[in-house]
Amino acid sequence: TNRFQQEARGPLRRPLEFLESAFFSAHRAIVSYADTNRMLECPRTTCVACIFQNGKAYWAHSGDSRLYVFRDGKLAANTIDHSRVRQLIDAKVITETDALTHPDRNKIYNCLGGVLPPIVTPSAEWQLQVGDTFMLSSDGFWAPLAIPELAQRVRQQTVMDLIPDLMAQARKAAGEDADNLSVIAATWERQDQEA
Repeated sequence: TNRFQQEARGPLRRPLEFLESAFFSAHRAIVSYADTNRMLECPRTTCVACIFQNGKAYWAHSGDSRLYVFRDGKLAANTIDHSRVRQLIDAKVITETDALTHPDRNKIYNCLGGVLPPIVTPSAEWQLQVGDTFMLSSDGFWAPLAIPELAQRVRQQTVMDLIPDLMAQARKAAGEDADNLSVIAATWERQDQEA
């Protein structure tokens, strides 16, 4: 947050480089905090972030926090998890359906605060269109919610009405063990170059 407030005075010259640098700064801050407080284990977290600038979106992620872009009622773009089950899906060892109940579904190989510096995966530049809806969330939010259902709901409701309902649905599906439930959503409504 501090880096963004310091550097985002006017348009960022290199938004994707800024995001990558911010992720590494956050990683170093987490490790430093653990060292300063003599913690036995360093806290770890996943991260996804997005910048809207000059009619374009730029995003990056580390771990299994996700970004979805819905356009015209369909999933148009998304991040790909840095997780064991994603590797198994990509290798065609398991299916997307198998991944929902796979014993390794919560295992990630990349995060902030880990022993190794994080892998930060940036997006390509995304040209915004009116109606594009972005959802950035942790796995506690996205895991119980199917993408086709999210796409349908985005077509039917504004994010202001939709997100509280989806949070309640995710919380209910997770039960008493619910943690890691976070989401932020936005729908692009302007096409001017000042946004």
